[in-house]
Amino acid sequence: MTLNSCLDQFLQYLAGERRLSPHTISAYSKDLIQLLEFGEEAGYWDCEEKLDPNSFTRSLFRHWLAELGGLERSSIARKLTAARSFFRYLCREGLLPANPLQGMTAPKRGRTLPDYLSLEEVEQLLAAPPKDPLGLRDRAILELLYSSGLRVGELVSLRLESLDLETGMVRVLGKGKKERIVPIGSYARAALGEYLKHSYTELGGREWLFVNRRGGKISTRAVQMLVEKYTRKVLPGRKVTPHTLRHSFATHLVEQGADLRSVQDLLGHSSLSTTQIYTHLQAAQLLAVYNKAHPRSGKGLGQQLQGKRGRA
Repeated sequence: MTLNSCLDQFLQYLAGERRLSPHTISAYSKDLIQLLEFGEEAGYWDCEEKLDPNSFTRSLFRHWLAELGGLERSSIARKLTAARSFFRYLCREGLLPANPLQGMTAPKRGRTLPDYLSLEEVEQLLAAPPKDPLGLRDRAILELLYSSGLRVGELVSLRLESLDLETGMVRVLGKGKKERIVPIGSYARAALGEYLKHSYTELGGREWLFVNRRGGKISTRAVQMLVEKYTRKVLPGRKVTPHTLRHSFATHLVEQGADLRSVQDLLGHSSLSTTQIYTHLQAAQLLAVYNKAHPRSGKGLGQQLQGKRGRA
């Protein structure tokens, strides 16, 4: 049974056996979808694959609770209630040995901001693969992850027919089998073109866009490993995952003025609240501009002006 099917059954249980109101069920549904998205985006599970009890680790939920720390207390309480009820139901159905949220409380600190690469670090990483057949494939993978912000699970599931290099678009099957069309940047298009022209046939590719040495579908773990390999080569000491490139994609869009609704659509988030974590960038940018320019900020130009007044 998949996580998505477990959620569907739980919501039916709330309506049929517990007879909760449609409003309450809707709130539970939204909160739990966000939790499942969080776990999937962090790489703990795939909601479309069979439920794995080992994926519900304490570290995952500590990370999740840290993210909730920036919300109102009432919102945190509601989300915790929904999550505990869901996992209690899974225990009752024999799908989990114990409730992973048992005894856990929400921390009283702000939200954890996503880790991302600077533009210079992205350039270094994307230039790292060699120009042999596997290197051309790896560069195409890295370029597409950063250019289009795909989840690693979405990338490995791309078929050759999903890609339209002529229009610069890729058709992605995201969470909940929802399809979206995502643009591809010129650098990624060039890298994909080189890969398809010089490596794809040599590697035995036929159906899947990205293949392993034997021509089969590349695995999620293989993509994670190649990202780690090139990170060690050009960014020693940095911890970079495929999801770091997704965060970098969204971060750089917001830095350049993209609105959150557009970023939400590109990322395939079902809820804008999942995308809103990137607003920290807008706030940080505004603060930096203010501190640099405002005469009474106490920093930057403000300090200079105060210094001049002091010397007058």
